[in-house]
Amino acid sequence: MGFNSIAACIHRWETFNFSNRTNFNLPLTQVDVLAGGTMSTARGARVHQLGLRLEF
Repeated sequence: MGFNSIAACIHRWETFNFSNRTNFNLPLTQVDVLAGGTMSTARGARVHQLGLRLEF
């Protein structure tokens, strides 16, 4: 007894922040310090994600 099956391999490549634009965090909310209201940190740069799925 046999059966027929078809297998498929699906791959994905996802990119976030492709243009590599700077994404600053919120400014400091303390106004009684010298650095009050400044944006001194930023979020991560480009992120790539690769996925592979085998369907059968």
